[in-house]
Amino acid sequence: MLKLYQYGKMIGLKLYTDGVMIVGFSEIENIEGKVLNISDTNDLQEGDRIIKINDVEIKDIDSLREEINKSKGSILKITAIDINEKEKTINVNPIHTGANEYKLGLWVKDAATGVGTISFYDPTTGKFAALGHGITDNDTGNLIQIDYGEITDSQILSVTKGTPGTPGEVRGTINNEIIGKIDKNTEFGLYGTITNSELLDENSEAIEIGSRNEICEGKASILSSIDGEEVKEYEIEIKRIYLNNNEDNKSFVIKVTDKELLNETGGIIRGLSRKSYFTRTESL
Repeated sequence: MLKLYQYGKMIGLKLYTDGVMIVGFSEIENIEGKVLNISDTNDLQEGDRIIKINDVEIKDIDSLREEINKSKGSILKITAIDINEKEKTINVNPIHTGANEYKLGLWVKDAATGVGTISFYDPTTGKFAALGHGITDNDTGNLIQIDYGEITDSQILSVTKGTPGTPGEVRGTINNEIIGKIDKNTEFGLYGTITNSELLDENSEAIEIGSRNEICEGKASILSSIDGEEVKEYEIEIKRIYLNNNEDNKSFVIKVTDKELLNETGGIIRGLSRKSYFTRTESL
């Protein structure tokens, strides 16, 4: 039976999109004072990712801005990927807004950060999983298609207790010490490879992995790090099990019963939730 190191360690998360994501459109006043909106004249949509301009690869907002301004108003051949992962090519005229600046009338994003939890780590392969759910964009609701990402050391600053109807949250800072690289953002969590295991507690006990049909209702325990440093074991109760749910990553419902954890957090709280928090959102 496979044994993995199970962690409740809080970590920093940095995700970088594959291309630059369109999350909205805006009206632009050109140099002649006319208000224009390119969404009326082209097939770009919210959720599209711009990956190339005139066959030049677009990695981030800065490279997109550079190519738009280099055009001097000439037609741009935009290569984008839609939410169904289909590639399309669209020709767009940038709008001259003055002061040698050109815009497309797009709101775009290119990176997300937050804090979360390492689920498990396999020291024989270096592979890890984190969060247990995918990260989606808070504007489009779509799973973020990433180019790459990083997990880093983090410091927890505060915990806001949850109350009925209002989930609490943990707030923290992301440090520059990189623990590992993120390869995939999926519906079931983030996956990647640990590159600096010294930042993990390798003295933790490896735990035997069980299958879903081995889950039982009743008392159980979870591992979590409320202060960002020490991982502790807390009591819970498994209330319901979904053995045949293959639509998403929900296999059971739990109730937090540990008095210490309830006193600290009020129950289950959010770190980096399914709604991601982008660090860069700009109008171009």
